[in-house]
Formats: sequence, C-alpha cells, structure tokens
Amino acid sequence: MTESLAKRLFGSKDAIGKIVKFENQFDFTVTAIIKDQPYLHFDVTALASLISLEQIRYKGVLKEYDGWSYPTYLLAPEGTSPTDFEKRVTDFLKKTGYKEQFRLRPFNDIYFLPEVENETNTIHGNLLYDRILIAVSIFILLLAAINFINLTIANAVSRSKEVSLKKLQGASSSGLVFQFFCETLFYVLISVGLSLILIWFFSPVLTELTGFSINVSDFFISHNLWIFTGGIIVFIIITGIYPSLYISSYTINTIKERRSDTSNHIGIRNGLIVFQNLVSITLICCTLIANQQFRYMSKKDLGFNKNNIVNLKINSQLTGRLDLFKEKLLKYPEITSLSYSSRLPGNYWGSWCCVNIEGNENKYFNNYVDPDYLKTMGINIKEGRNFSASNISDLKAAYLINERAIKQYGLKNPIGQIITPGNGIKGQIIGIIHDFHYRGLNYEQSPLLLFYTPEHLNYINIKLDKNNIAGGLEKVKSTWYEMCPAFAFEFSFLDETYDLQYKSERRFEHLLFAFALLALFIASIGLFGLSIHSTGRRTKEIGLRKVNGARLTEILMMLNIDFIKWVVIAWLISCPIAWFVMKKWLMNFAYRTELSWWIFGCAGLIAFGIASLTVSWQSWRAATRNPVEALRYE
Repeated sequence: MTESLAKRLFGSKDAIGKIVKFENQFDFTVTAIIKDQPYLHFDVTALASLISLEQIRYKGVLKEYDGWSYPTYLLAPEGTSPTDFEKRVTDFLKKTGYKEQFRLRPFNDIYFLPEVENETNTIHGNLLYDRILIAVSIFILLLAAINFINLTIANAVSRSKEVSLKKLQGASSSGLVFQFFCETLFYVLISVGLSLILIWFFSPVLTELTGFSINVSDFFISHNLWIFTGGIIVFIIITGIYPSLYISSYTINTIKERRSDTSNHIGIRNGLIVFQNLVSITLICCTLIANQQFRYMSKKDLGFNKNNIVNLKINSQLTGRLDLFKEKLLKYPEITSLSYSSRLPGNYWGSWCCVNIEGNENKYFNNYVDPDYLKTMGINIKEGRNFSASNISDLKAAYLINERAIKQYGLKNPIGQIITPGNGIKGQIIGIIHDFHYRGLNYEQSPLLLFYTPEHLNYINIKLDKNNIAGGLEKVKSTWYEMCPAFAFEFSFLDETYDLQYKSERRFEHLLFAFALLALFIASIGLFGLSIHSTGRRTKEIGLRKVNGARLTEILMMLNIDFIKWVVIAWLISCPIAWFVMKKWLMNFAYRTELSWWIFGCAGLIAFGIASLTVSWQSWRAATRNPVEALRYE
C-alpha cells in the first residue's frame, strides 16, 4: 500500500506484516509500502495479486472467454522494436483463437492518448486542450506586450528632448538603446515578481479553476525553470527592442517632425489594435459556443431520468440480503423505487467481444440489472416485455436489447430470437428498449444488452421523492447502518456522477471564459491608454472645432471612429477563425449544437460596447473641456 494509506490506517506504527480486511471479509497481509504516485495515469492506493480475484469474486473469473477487464503491462528488453513486439504478441494470441490486432502503447504516452475500448479507471489528460490553452496563454502575453509597445511609442514624444540632449552631449544610439532596454527589463522583472505573489495569493482559486495544485515553487523545478526563464527572456526581447530603437532614433532635427505619430508607427499601432481585439473577440466567441454546447447537453433528452437517484455500492454484508434491503426501504414514502445493476450511466460500461446472432459475431455493451431497473431509471420498453422475478427462465437466459442493436445487427422480428452473448449462455430476446445515453453525448449510441444475472450486481439505484430528498437520504442512511454497520455510508447522486464525464470539457470552458475576460481587460487598457494619448495630441484641434461651432456628438464621433473601426475589422476577421476552431472542437461530441450567427453577433456587440465605453469616456472628457483651456494647451 502507499505511504499515505499506511499512515491513515496504522498511524506511525510499522504497517509491514499487518492484516487488512478487504470488504470486511477477506484478509490481506501488508508486504510492502510504496511511495505515493500522484503523477500516475491511474489512481493507486493499494495493490493486490491478480490471482486473489479467484477468492474475492468467483472461481474461473480469470479464465472467462473474451473478458477484457484487465489492463496488461509488458516490460520488453532494451532495444526491442515495438512493431516487431506487437506482431509477436498478436501472433501468439492468434494461436489461442483471438483474431484481434493488438496495439501496444508506450507507458509515458498513456496519459495523453485517447481512451481505448474496455479501458477502466484510467486518468486521461487532453493534449488538444492543453495545446489550445498554451496557445491562448501566449496570445495573452502578446496582448500585454502590444500594450507596452503601443503605450511606450505613444509616450515617446515626451522623451524626445531627453534623447536629443543626451545625443548632443555625446551619447551613442547603442547606449540609448541599452538604457531603454534596461528600463523594459526592470518593468518586466517587477511584473514577474508581482505575478508570483498573485499566484501564491490566488492559489486556491487557480486550483479550483484548473483542477490541479499550483505552487510558486513549481516554477523553479528543473525543466519548468528553463521554460519559465526562456519565456521571460523572449518576452523582454519582444517588448524591449522595437520601443528602444524607436525612441533612441530621435535627434534635435526631428523633434518637431515627430511630435505626432509617424505614418509608419500609426500603421503598426492600428495593426496591433486589430490583433488585440481579434484575440479577445475570438475567445469570446469560443466561450459562448462552448457554453451553448453544454446548455444543449443539459437539455437534451437522454432517454432516461438521472434526477433524484442516489447510488450506493453493494458490499459483502448486503450480498444475499438485497431483497430484504429493498423491502425495508420501499416501505417509506420518500423512496419511489429501488433497483440493482452492475454499472452506472456515465461510468465505464464494459463490452464483450461479440454476440452470436445467426452465425454472425457482433460487439455490444452490457449491464446486469434486476426487473425494477427500467422503472427506476425511467427507461421505456418499445416492444416485448421486461424481466420478471417470478419467471425462472428470465434468469441468465433472457435478454433486453436496445433499438441501435436491432438496426446495427439487421434483426427482423427480434422478439423471441435466440442469441449467444459473450458469456456463452444461449437465450432469447424478450424485449426491445428505447435507446438511452448510458454513455456521454461524446459517443454515438451503441448496441446494448441487458442481462438479468443477480450474482453480478454491484450498485444500488434508489429513486427518491423529489419533494423530500433530505428525508429520503436519512431513511436510506438509517437502513444502511442497520443492515451493514461495518461499512461507511458513502453515496453519490447519479446526475452528478453522469456529469463527471464532461469534467475536462467544463474546465476547458471555464478557462476559456477566464482567458476571454483577461484578454478583453488587457485590450481595453490598451485602447484606454491610446485614447488618452490621441485626445491629448488633438487637444487644440478639439478646441478650434468647438469654437467654430462643432457639436459634442460630432467631436465624440471624430475621436471614437479612429479606434472603433479597427474593432469592427477585428470582429470580421475573428468570426471565421472562431467558427473553424469551434467546428473542430464540436466534432468531439457525437451529439452537438449548431453554430448560430447570433453568437458571433453577440461577441461583436460585447467587444464593440466595451471598446466604445473605454474610448468614449476619455473622448467625452476631451470634448467637454473649456475651448479656452484647449487653445492654451502647451
């Protein structure tokens, strides 16, 4: 067992040689303590020998035909060719009757590789999401760099005399470049220090947002330190070189010529404004589309009702007394229905290799249930009948099959048809159930068989009265401790369990939203700073226009149009980019929303509104200024 588990169970005492009782029934001896494994692709707290399943479950469990329940790890000798090794494994298994082509996965790549069929309890990251968020982070940094460059250049006129005087006193251009570059370095290093303080302060919020712990110390660990330092150096170069070269180029002969922006810099400035708003509007579009997809998923009919259902795990004290447990709970009006099953919707549903139908073998998913399962889950029968506890022939040798299986297998008149599933037991199809999304909306509907096999049940599904959830839970809890006091009362709500499938997508949406707000904020700061500079540069012009009878609205329009038109251009460019990116993202879902035009219009209105407010505030101050003060400016 791991160090943390050993400490929790035995405290400071030595755990080696101690006995641990599993499921309050089976004794295991602690033979070793291993370090905690936080970066493994599966959650491990204790390891037991595989052969012990013969005692815990049932004899022959490890010899079942087509039971793909156990991930297998192969340690190959150094220098082994993966391709050759795959072929040898496949050839060996073909001798035992398996026809599947096997593919090996490098151990270090498992976390970021997609889930494969029959894979259970494996933690997967999403490499695509990571790459997208890294790219967005880089764009956010570029927005900050653009602001610094734009505002530094806009403020260059105020330093023109300083540069010219230093040059008259013999300062070289390279020395001035170095001076201004060092100033940039100073600002960036101060910003880095402040950012680390903010990360430390908001660490709990960042952990909640990203799903993993973020510590300032992580930035100073080996390869992270190289990436962190390299990123800072690149950022300093991007933000420092152009402003330094631009400001240091001033001379005594060009002060008057450069009291306003040069045409070259105006073009660069406008291009950077477009880029800033393009990034922020694209992120707004992506966030709105992601939100629309999740709204669609939350409203879509799943074919079953996951609300107000509580799930508990069957334990050894309940095994053999399930009927009594159900009888006790159904006496309470707070309990609407109760059933048992081997799997929960939203969790992994195992698939056998094949079901033999008229000599053809077809893959399918399965679940072992009791006769009350359909009622508890709100699943409807399309044709035929449900399992019956009073019908002995239904046990093990009768099957419910879903609509997708009928279509995919090409069955005609399926009721009463004899099939042989992967368990090798011939039985007849007694009913057809409507398709329901036992897996998330990421997946297409697949063929499903329901078995009535009591010895394979793992979960209790309890439907509570929606008007008295708390009272129903209390009744379940008291009955639980009455019948199995050795086990803690641990439950989950089915709707929450089901939605865990979308955890990474939800986190991605939240991070996109945070980045969109940040990008919008940075772009607004840039526009605000440039509007201050622009109105300051045109103070006398504004005064003369007011003296000559210009109205307030005309002056506001004149000052705003220079910035707003670039926001509109950015919106026109960002729409096809966002459409393409999110069209690709939506392909991850078998059932998805349509991209609506209003999303792009709404994103444009948000960006346009914020930009207008940002610029108009400064424009209004300049436009309402006393013309006399404006004419005396400078």
